[in-house]
Amino acid sequence: MTTLTILVRRATLVLLGVVLLTADASAQKVLRDGIDSPPARLTAEAAAATAAANAADCVLGAADVDLNINNVRAKMYNIGGLFWRGGGAQYEVPYNPDAEAAGPGSIFASGIWVAGLLDGNPDNLRFAGSTYNNWEFWPGPLDAEGETTAGRCTSFDKLWRVSFEDVQDYTANGLTAETNQDLTGWPIAQGAPYFLDTNGNDRRDPDEERIELNLGDPGYSLTRGGGATLDLAAGFRPDIIGDQAVWWVMNDNGNTHGWSGAAPLEVEVRAQAFAFSTADALNNTTFYRYQFVYRGPSDLEESYISLWSDPDLGNFGDDYVGSDPELGLGFVYNGDNNDEGAGGYGSLPPALGYDFFQGPLVNDDGIDNNGNGVVDEDNERLQVETFYYFTNQGGPTGDPAASEDRGVVSYRLMQGLWKDGVPFTRGGDGYNPGSEDFTLFAFPDDPPAFWSEYNSNGLGRANAPDDRRFGVVTGPFTMKPGDVQEIVFGIVWAQAPQACQATATPQIASLQQLKFDDITVQGAFNADFNLPSPPPAVSVQATPLDQEVVLQFDSVTGDNADIFNYEVDSPFAIGGAPDATYNFEGFKIIQYRDATSTEGTLIATFDINNSVTTVVDNGLDCNTGAIINNVVAQGTNSGSETATPTSILIQNDVFTGSELRNNTTYYFGVQPYAYNEFSSPNRIFAAPVTRVSVRPSISAPRNDGTVVQTTSGASLPVEAGANNVGGGQITATVVDPLAITGDTYRVEFFSQVVGIDQHGTPNDPSDDTEILETNYNIVNATTGEVLLDGAEFFEENGEVLLQTTSVLRRDGLLFDVQGPVAGPLFPGGTNAFVEITGPGGIDSCGPDAASTAGCPLGNNIYGSFNGTADYAATNVGDGPEASLGAFAPIDYEIRFTDEGSYAYYPFTTGNAIKVPFEVWDIGLTPPGSANDPSDDVQLIPNLFADGDIECEFGYFGPTQFGIGDITQRIYAYYPTTSYSDWETAIEPVVAADPNGCPTDPATAAASGFIDFGRGRPLQRFVMEQTSDVGINDLTGTVIRFYTTDPNQPGDTFTINTAESAAVGGDDATAQSALDLIAVTPNPYRGASGYEASGDSRIVRFVNLPAQATIRVFTLSGTQIRSIEKVDNGGTTVDWDLQSEAGLQIASGIYLVHVEARRSDGSVIGERVLKFGVVQRRVQLDVY
Repeated sequence: MTTLTILVRRATLVLLGVVLLTADASAQKVLRDGIDSPPARLTAEAAAATAAANAADCVLGAADVDLNINNVRAKMYNIGGLFWRGGGAQYEVPYNPDAEAAGPGSIFASGIWVAGLLDGNPDNLRFAGSTYNNWEFWPGPLDAEGETTAGRCTSFDKLWRVSFEDVQDYTANGLTAETNQDLTGWPIAQGAPYFLDTNGNDRRDPDEERIELNLGDPGYSLTRGGGATLDLAAGFRPDIIGDQAVWWVMNDNGNTHGWSGAAPLEVEVRAQAFAFSTADALNNTTFYRYQFVYRGPSDLEESYISLWSDPDLGNFGDDYVGSDPELGLGFVYNGDNNDEGAGGYGSLPPALGYDFFQGPLVNDDGIDNNGNGVVDEDNERLQVETFYYFTNQGGPTGDPAASEDRGVVSYRLMQGLWKDGVPFTRGGDGYNPGSEDFTLFAFPDDPPAFWSEYNSNGLGRANAPDDRRFGVVTGPFTMKPGDVQEIVFGIVWAQAPQACQATATPQIASLQQLKFDDITVQGAFNADFNLPSPPPAVSVQATPLDQEVVLQFDSVTGDNADIFNYEVDSPFAIGGAPDATYNFEGFKIIQYRDATSTEGTLIATFDINNSVTTVVDNGLDCNTGAIINNVVAQGTNSGSETATPTSILIQNDVFTGSELRNNTTYYFGVQPYAYNEFSSPNRIFAAPVTRVSVRPSISAPRNDGTVVQTTSGASLPVEAGANNVGGGQITATVVDPLAITGDTYRVEFFSQVVGIDQHGTPNDPSDDTEILETNYNIVNATTGEVLLDGAEFFEENGEVLLQTTSVLRRDGLLFDVQGPVAGPLFPGGTNAFVEITGPGGIDSCGPDAASTAGCPLGNNIYGSFNGTADYAATNVGDGPEASLGAFAPIDYEIRFTDEGSYAYYPFTTGNAIKVPFEVWDIGLTPPGSANDPSDDVQLIPNLFADGDIECEFGYFGPTQFGIGDITQRIYAYYPTTSYSDWETAIEPVVAADPNGCPTDPATAAASGFIDFGRGRPLQRFVMEQTSDVGINDLTGTVIRFYTTDPNQPGDTFTINTAESAAVGGDDATAQSALDLIAVTPNPYRGASGYEASGDSRIVRFVNLPAQATIRVFTLSGTQIRSIEKVDNGGTTVDWDLQSEAGLQIASGIYLVHVEARRSDGSVIGERVLKFGVVQRRVQLDVY
């Protein structure tokens, strides 16, 4: 903004008069006397204007509701103010819904200020706003005259809160007793946004119109409950934005403006606060969309909207503020490196900012407001135009006070002027009368640069940290009667990584983190908040074992396929990216130091087996504040190509490096994440962390005496079916030894019809054949329950179940179902074919063999000599490796015999000749084993000559190895009926030809016995002569072609867990477990590792059964405390070292009697302990 603009604004304010202020400073977070009081009286002009506006006699709204879906808990009100209405401030970050007490807050109070000059008259200021009391908005809408009634205000004293989960629940289950009434009562008749969900995803997509009713529209009503209602059954849904939204409507003409003393604007405000539950910066952000519907009588010129805030960043007394005009950000950060006090954030202070994403529409004012060279373009909007601040003091830089004309002085602040009309100028605290170094942004530079609170004079002089207030402002603009102006802003909270705590200025690191995070938040706005949902969160089950913990995690949807198949568009993908989708990549397993830690340590990553392992993305450098490349994921390709493990055995504490300790509480989290290489920022898109706590313990006291018969990680025996054909590998690994049932499980393979082969005749079903693939089930054979249903999976997904690792985790077991992929088997390491027997029947792997590569499974003849060094084998073009897989698990042989067989040239002349070998299908023959000839099927050799000779089979082609000539290429096809039928047909034709080499058409009829449509298992196989031995002298040679042996229909595998099941209710174990009952630490020496704070005193009774009564006695026999242990699945109970009267017990020796009981209440026995206490010394200061 130019200096001329500032001077014009100053001239306007001179007409409004100058009011001098009195100083009244306070060093504590106490609202100064009078700061929240109304003015002594309204000016005559304001009183007259208020009367002319026919202001109602409304009561201030009393409704409130929390926006609390993510890491922030923010209290919403319908009074124009946010987060505070007396009592404690309620903008809590980080928010832990399970915490017993609220965490530190970051904002004390906030709200909106709206002001303007009616008809541009400087003597007719209209203002609505407040700070700490006498709020100037009341519930409900205004009518066409800008008026309301007390009854209407009262009836609209309500805020509607709806979550995306509420909407999904309705879509899944319809209207039930649990349906959120705010969903069914979403007030569309008063302008609450909604839409018609045309694709059933419950989200408003860019092609789905947002609907907002206004005065005069059919269905609009000024009566709550009147007018149109949301027709959920017809597919209409609230346009809630984000994962949770709060909507309300309020106005500024419900009563006299008792804070500003100004006349009302007659403006209706429709507000929507919303938030996203994610694992990135959005999880620390709340958003606000305000619509201002102007019902005033004439133009409101020189209008401004301010987001006012009193940010108390933990400890209120040590804050700095600043602004970033480029980001449109006003922020607060700590004035030193430690946010002290009970309400402080400690040695890693965060930062918080207000980002003004969208200002008023100004596309008809004749000004290039956004500086892009285009005047009055479509959707031209103002952004942040001013950042002001003031302190908890008096004077021109302090709070607007009751003794002042608050409307006037607050309007000045919104214009970049101090309360006395002096313009903001650079340097010091910004109040420099006489200076012409004008600015509209206070402290716009990054600390420690000038001008920031860290360096207020350019020489390094810092301001004194204090209790600050600030505002971000948009304006000026003009509102005409009936205009609707919309602003959107966000409140972003950020805390630097834990590693920054050790630096000299962690507070500045948090500020830089805030600015970096604001890029992600701005990206959400740029995408019109059409953000994909992150990967589904997981539910985590933690099983305590003896010095071990097992974590098992599953999608909260109940189907892990929802995680593994996760794929969404990335709103952060760079333009023209070849891949713009996030795909599931893995799980991060994290350990936390305690229940309140917000940042943990990665202990494992389970990820998809692909090209993605370590992922680098932009992140903060703690020392420089610069944004650099940081490692954000550390994958190891630990899973398969489609899934990852979903359980982990944890045996060591990452923080101590030692084994887990029994009866100590540990804290873990699991976080699914997706990945897109071309997103910037945010290559990683993660779900929120699901956290769990667990205490390892001995298992014996559980379940009335538990005998554990296996260990986590053990593999149970798997029995293959006697008639199995395939070579599958099924494993059943113990995940949770306490959950083993003793049942028998079976993996059953079957043929799945996946399609129909019409053989090129779609109108003739007579030759149709089914296309089959191998599928499987996993069944609890004891109960008959199908645990994993392959047919059902095919029905839902159109494909058979994958054979891979971690296909099912159930009943304490993890099942891997694996079989080799159909293809050639490479017993020699590099080839698919070996010589089994050499010429004359010699042993190809015998002591006299010329080459033994690949032995003992067979002599590797691929690129190597055979056993007698008479030939080597290879292929011309794609050889048998490319064709064998389609025929697995069948193996094949080429046998050189005296009888030979008849071959055919299908690709050239159609010649047929006699050759000195035969080709056989030998069924499934495990490598190294003898062939069972009973199931052999003879195939028909086919040839292709690389030379000119076709009528004789021999070494006539060009060399491949540079040693000798090669044979014709050998192919093999199945006969349509049998080889003997082919031989019967072709033999007389060959005999009749004088050269024994008939050609087409003589061979045409016989060639009909070759099943070309079935494909060929062997192709392009050639032999190269490496000695003087000719091709006809190889009789006795057998060359075998192996394939893999995938699981086949009919194969079964059985797992019997009877000997591995944990046995509960074992009385002998329960009795012996009595000796394990103990109290720890013993003796207690003033502190224990179980205490969360220095004020607490905790000891823990361990290894307890389901129920127990613990009685503590003095040595004289006086009972001082009785503690009941209930059946809650645990084996410990804590004692605060207090007596029944709530007094701390004295140092000394105590007797503890434990009555141990089973889950049904029957007594197991008793245990008596001696327990020593040495209480800590407490210094009492008496005045």
